[in-house]
Amino acid sequence: MMLSVGTAPDADADVYARHAPELVRFATVLAGPSGADDLVASAVLKAFTNPGWTGVQNQRAYLYRAVLNEARQEGRANVRRLRREQLAAAPERSDTPHVRPEVLAAMLESWEATQDEPELARRLLAALQAGDRAGGDRRGRQSAALLVVREEAGYGGMDDVAVDLRVDEHREPVTELARLLDLNRIYLTASTEEERVHLDGDLRAELEAPSA
Repeated sequence: MMLSVGTAPDADADVYARHAPELVRFATVLAGPSGADDLVASAVLKAFTNPGWTGVQNQRAYLYRAVLNEARQEGRANVRRLRREQLAAAPERSDTPHVRPEVLAAMLESWEATQDEPELARRLLAALQAGDRAGGDRRGRQSAALLVVREEAGYGGMDDVAVDLRVDEHREPVTELARLLDLNRIYLTASTEEERVHLDGDLRAELEAPSA
């Protein structure tokens, strides 16, 4: 597929050609293989037509964020549809609480035990995992979600979403949520100073040398 939009269509098409394969792989992880190509095309088109695109410094990271946002929107639409279908077919509600007291106690214990963890997302995930091990929802495992909002936490400070992940219709949703959080850390979080590799002369020459 060829995209030609924005003020520099040739440059945009080149960016798309360079990054499309890895973006499709990322989209496949997020949403499955059936709609990965369309999801990437839609996300990239929105990125290219965004007025701020020409000022983006790290285009690759920006496109990853665009694909993630597109997957979120598609996922939410699917969740709303499934909920409507479930509500239409659901029997009368019971007054029995869906969460057992021991599950809440396990989550609270985990939360208090992880006060030294600097990442809020990791603390929340640990609490979810503790609740899951304690029995989870009476209705069984089906979905899990994680949302962390912090001022200017998004890419380049352009939004406040630090983490927004959701798993639906999965046999082990909390385990899958943990996997996605690790991917979120790899793909969509800026490297710390300790993680960065500084380029010396030899390494720079190796990276800039044409591939065989």
